[in-house]
Amino acid sequence: MKFANISAILGSLAVSMSATQAKVYVSEGSEGNELEWDQHKYDVEEYFKDIPDLIDMNATEFKFTFVHWFLTGYERGFYNDTTIRLNPDCFGDYYITKLNEYEYLFYNDPFENHWENYFPELSLLYQFSYMWNNQCDVDESMYDFMIYCWYKGCFP
Repeated sequence: MKFANISAILGSLAVSMSATQAKVYVSEGSEGNELEWDQHKYDVEEYFKDIPDLIDMNATEFKFTFVHWFLTGYERGFYNDTTIRLNPDCFGDYYITKLNEYEYLFYNDPFENHWENYFPELSLLYQFSYMWNNQCDVDESMYDFMIYCWYKGCFP
């Protein structure tokens, strides 16, 4: 059973490594006309330059600040430690900008194709999940709460 899991992981790793070595052609049937990645720098910020405020950034900043301090209060109350400070990036300014960019991708369709918008949208969703788990530590807080409930009981 364990061997099957390891072989599946190694197989997917081999496929992803071979994909990084694959040649990318500019158009179909253009053998020998590979896209040179060193000459064509991809700048994701170029697509998001001068986008409109789609999420009412002032109101979103208030909501994000509210969530940040709610999580801080939860941590302080649960651990009974008033010195706990969450990472400032937890629901910080960076993620307000990223939420606006996500709205822009979703509604304004900057790449003019649903499938080409898909990967940037997925990237932004990953960034938000990273913030939730690694910068806000919600997963660790929930783990500690569940362990507490397991041993002490959390019944109404």
